[in-house]
Amino acid sequence: MTALPYLQTERHFRLYERYLRELTENWPQLSVFTPLPPVASTETLSTRIRIAMKSLRNNQWPIAWNMVKFIQICDEVVVSTNAQPGKVVCGPYDLVRKLTPLNKVMWPQDVDHGVEDSVKINLINPSEELIHAVVILHHHQLLLQPSTIQTMVDVKSLEQEYDISVTKDGDTYTIL
Repeated sequence: MTALPYLQTERHFRLYERYLRELTENWPQLSVFTPLPPVASTETLSTRIRIAMKSLRNNQWPIAWNMVKFIQICDEVVVSTNAQPGKVVCGPYDLVRKLTPLNKVMWPQDVDHGVEDSVKINLINPSEELIHAVVILHHHQLLLQPSTIQTMVDVKSLEQEYDISVTKDGDTYTIL
């Protein structure tokens, strides 16, 4: 039997079990957590909550609370550091999104990627793989601001494959 990495062990899970218990008991309402020492940052706490969720889902450690409900909701839980300053907010996507400032974008599933809505992609002569990556992010509406790509590759032809809009001005394409 291969040993689990520490962050996937039951010992590590137990350090964050209380957060998972609370968010499961509160579901479908929001759970809001304030990072406390030794975890003093929202980024660390949000990451550890997600790791603990994965550990419990994959290993099904014995717990004294509702495992069935946890398994039913664990893939729907959004963990956000953007919804409230200095807090980690966990809950259904729609409720977390309502708390998130308008200048932030929420990514569905696993999300707490906390990317600014103002992120803009501007590329000059990128590889075709990178062009496709940007197109796919727009297709899935993970990039909300227009991206510009200066290239000799015909980016406009990708409109047929993906749910995107492309405008062309010389050798510069704008993806919406």
